[in-house]
Amino acid sequence: MYGERDIVLESTWSEKGKALLHVPAVCAVYFLMHAFGETALMLPYSLYRAGIPGLLLYLCLELLNVWAAVYFYSRYILKTSVLKIGLGKPFFVPYWCSAAVILTVLINGFYLLFIKGELTGGNLGLRKQLYLIFSSIFVQGLRLAVMDGMLFRSLVPAVFLKRFSTRGAAFISSVLYAVMLCAAEAGSLWSADRLFLQFLALFLRGMALVLVSFEAGSIWPSVMLDAVWRAFGGDAQILHIDTEQTFPAVFTYTLAHDNWITAGLSGTFSLNTALPALAGYGAVILAAVWRMKARQGAWRSQRTRQTPGRIRRKFLPDDLTGDVLEHLLGGTAAGMYLMLLIYFGGRNLMQQYFFSYNTNEAALADELGEYARKHHVAADNARALLSWAEDKGVEELMTAREGWLIFNAAYPGKILPERREMPAGLWRPWYYAEFADGGADVYVSTGFDEKYYQLLFAFSAIAGFTACLGVVTSGMHRQLLEKEQMEQQLRMAQEKLVLGMSHDLRTPMTGLLAYMEVIKKQEPQGSSVREYVDKAYDKILQMKDLSDQMFEYFLIDSQKSAVLEPPEEISSALGDYLSELCALLDCSGFRVNMQMPEWKPVYIQVNTDYLGRIINNIFSNLEKYADKEQEVMIQMIYEPRRTGILIQNGMAQAGTDTEGTGIGVKNICLMMEQMGGEAQAGMTPEGYRMILYFPICGQNCV
Repeated sequence: MYGERDIVLESTWSEKGKALLHVPAVCAVYFLMHAFGETALMLPYSLYRAGIPGLLLYLCLELLNVWAAVYFYSRYILKTSVLKIGLGKPFFVPYWCSAAVILTVLINGFYLLFIKGELTGGNLGLRKQLYLIFSSIFVQGLRLAVMDGMLFRSLVPAVFLKRFSTRGAAFISSVLYAVMLCAAEAGSLWSADRLFLQFLALFLRGMALVLVSFEAGSIWPSVMLDAVWRAFGGDAQILHIDTEQTFPAVFTYTLAHDNWITAGLSGTFSLNTALPALAGYGAVILAAVWRMKARQGAWRSQRTRQTPGRIRRKFLPDDLTGDVLEHLLGGTAAGMYLMLLIYFGGRNLMQQYFFSYNTNEAALADELGEYARKHHVAADNARALLSWAEDKGVEELMTAREGWLIFNAAYPGKILPERREMPAGLWRPWYYAEFADGGADVYVSTGFDEKYYQLLFAFSAIAGFTACLGVVTSGMHRQLLEKEQMEQQLRMAQEKLVLGMSHDLRTPMTGLLAYMEVIKKQEPQGSSVREYVDKAYDKILQMKDLSDQMFEYFLIDSQKSAVLEPPEEISSALGDYLSELCALLDCSGFRVNMQMPEWKPVYIQVNTDYLGRIINNIFSNLEKYADKEQEVMIQMIYEPRRTGILIQNGMAQAGTDTEGTGIGVKNICLMMEQMGGEAQAGMTPEGYRMILYFPICGQNCV
């Protein structure tokens, strides 16, 4: 993909419209992919508490998730490989690596030197500082940069580059990037001014990164630029620059004045919307455009050597069975991934929706608090809590205090203090309630959402099965098409080879015949030498005839169809050719039994060139293989939709001089097929018959 000229490809608006259909699919992949990591893996809470090893596992699983999404989408929907959508080399470009460091240093230095504020350390321990540095560089920096880069700098341009110019693809990618990230932060953008500023900042950032990808020929330099800025650019936990410090950081620089020009949007922790960051994005855009202009407007050509199926050939046989297994395994993997992505990602989105808009469970939590105060129920009073849950139709009820579970209606016994942690990985809406022994967190569920989860599971299973079936069938269909194309190419090469050889053989055979005729004239009749010369001459004639027939067969077969003359009566179309055939047979010593044909007023279409060749082939076959002691019968045949000619003769005694190859008959059948007719040849011990059928124009011709 990265290495073509910046031109507007000729395509219709319908083709561009088809490309736009990928936009909702990419949006769905983006949201489901992020939600999938939170629900299916259940890592954001549990692994953060596990320290750096947990974060490393979380990072690997998230990157594997986005790689699987992009791989399956590019292979089975876009029908291309990941190497062709900018995921290959180069991995690092010194120019853009330097630009990432310089940009970050200049922007941070601008705040530290020219904007009034207070620089302090986080007063954190060494272990906490290492944890924050690792989280900023790899989780908040590299993880998000790779995920956004593979989606908005690789997958989206791959969709639009075939139908739009590079500028158009970069613009669409940047707009989609800004819209998606604004939608993810919609809760903090409560005014039109904030929304516009955030959209502008994200659009410039997306444009800068996608142009870096185009210029470098790969997304990885832009990923490096984005990751460095995310980790060290003032919004992360290594150095946090803002007017408010609401989360721990290794170093904090608290600005004295809250102004969007220098501090960005307050309340969003987004220094990217401030003027220094916007200027930095503009500088990156200008640098990328200048480097592209320096190469005469072409993208940097980074050709990657593809070895399709290299890994596959190590495990699967290189035959049809291996291809079927490959499609089956690929379809199964794609179907399972799509099923899990839709189910767990959709479950997370539904849980967020229920958490935000369902007030029934919040009302039940308030009722539980009133019930506890009225009847003096403690937070771990299992009998009273179970009785209340049964009366209210509650399916799940849990209480917790200070992060530790103290009661669970699904657990039959008493939970020992500080033995079970409070579940928090599945968007459980916990509410606060007062009990006789103090306040506690309450989770209450009526189970109304289970039916939606069941419907979601059914939909995801159907989608996964459909995807699996589609991958297998499309793969087999594509393989059949490739096989047909290969067979067609081999056939064309064979025809070209035979035509060339037949044509090349004609010249030496013609010369050889001339030499043999000279020798025949010099040798007297009856001599032993003349006998061998005559036999050699006959063999050369047979070879020449065979070469001519092969040339004619492959020449006719390569044409695929014949141009027919306008419709005319059968007497006009066939009369002259039958008269010529009878005259030739009579001159060769055959007796022809052809009663006066009954010419009916029917119309047929023929190709005069093909018809002449057919009559010549029939005469040649009769002359070689027919018995001159028996008469040749020619008869007309009329049927409702076709008419024909029957030619029947007795066979000569089998011998070396009467054995044929059958190419002449194949030529006749092929020419009749291309004229829309049919030739039927049959051989019996008594004789040989050939029927030529022509369709009647009144029913078969246009």
